[in-house]
Amino acid sequence: MINNRKIDIGQYVHITNRGVLQRDMFHSQYDFARFLSSMFLSQYGNKLKNGITSSRTALNLLNGYELAGKVDLMDDFLLQSVEINAFCLMDTHFHILLRNLIENEASIFMKRLKSSYALYYNNMHKIVGHKFDSRFKSKVINSQQHLLNTINYIHRNPLDIPEWQDKTKNLYEYPYSSMYDYEVNNRWQEHLIIIDKKIIF
Repeated sequence: MINNRKIDIGQYVHITNRGVLQRDMFHSQYDFARFLSSMFLSQYGNKLKNGITSSRTALNLLNGYELAGKVDLMDDFLLQSVEINAFCLMDTHFHILLRNLIENEASIFMKRLKSSYALYYNNMHKIVGHKFDSRFKSKVINSQQHLLNTINYIHRNPLDIPEWQDKTKNLYEYPYSSMYDYEVNNRWQEHLIIIDKKIIF
């Protein structure tokens, strides 16, 4: 859905979307990796020349490898339309926190992301039809506390998974959220912008 609500430049937005009929969206680590590579690529208005260019690179990052060297965004991208700040992928849905860098670009970002992943998924799993609910939900962040609460909420989503309710597990060990990137090491470098808790809203 292209959201009719105006999202101004610089505003943070919490976006959620579910698989169609609440079906699983991911069936393997490679599916998660492909979604993440599509998500990071969809920030930009031009094709990435290096850095996180493929699902294989995303898969390596999920498994503890690091990107070789830094990526010069000024050389490699024509335009960055949104900035990704936090995320969590669950079996049936996902959460993304982003900052709008161009007015109302968040909806176009979502269209790029959903189209890219749906094309991959249908080809990989030999199916046809829609992959996502047609409507995605978006909520504009209106204060610093709202922003920090949203990041915390996104990162606590794995607690809905029975095996991650174990008190001995650290949530940052869940590989498909940005909590690891906040608490340990930012795997995605400048493609994921970590929010400073002291940010002035």
